[in-house]
Amino acid sequence: PVMGAVEFTDLAESFNRMAESLERTTVSRDALAHANQQLLLKQAELERLADRLLVAQEEERRRLGRELHDDVTQRVASLAIDTGNLSRTADSPELRRGLAAIKERLAKLSEDIHGLSRSLHPSSLEELGLEAAIESECRAFFERGGPPVHFLARAVPSAMSAQQSPAIYRIVQEALRNIERHAAASDVEVELAGGQRTLRLEIR
Repeated sequence: PVMGAVEFTDLAESFNRMAESLERTTVSRDALAHANQQLLLKQAELERLADRLLVAQEEERRRLGRELHDDVTQRVASLAIDTGNLSRTADSPELRRGLAAIKERLAKLSEDIHGLSRSLHPSSLEELGLEAAIESECRAFFERGGPPVHFLARAVPSAMSAQQSPAIYRIVQEALRNIERHAAASDVEVELAGGQRTLRLEIR
């Protein structure tokens, strides 16, 4: 049958609408692809900034830790020695007892500062590596009065970036703190296992 003029006009308008819709869809897809590309670039930039922030934090922790260990601890130790010398020359027994008590408190303060220094930046992390640093932290956790920690390490890569080792160590450190404060645990297991392209950390 011959198509009428009205039907032909309606069909043409329908095709025009379809063409316009397709054009808008194409533009929308192009805009979406551009937006996705920009998002990926921003995400990569954020990851770079996060890496730089981690490095800066560890550098500051290292600086503070060394300052506490090399300066403040030595000054407290010097005060303890001076106090001990004074207690030996003091005439009054009461004064000697007071100075001896001060010396004990200074010794305890020195231990606390040393622990804080090690907590800020454990020297074993740089000198012996991640595995030894975590093992040392688990032992210190138990010595502070926490439950025993069973640490298992398997196939841990020796070469790790400046961001990876401190980040994993901090995760273990914070997890043990939370266990000590909130878990009322009688036993803790920490497992660190390396794969081909992964490193798995489990804390139970």
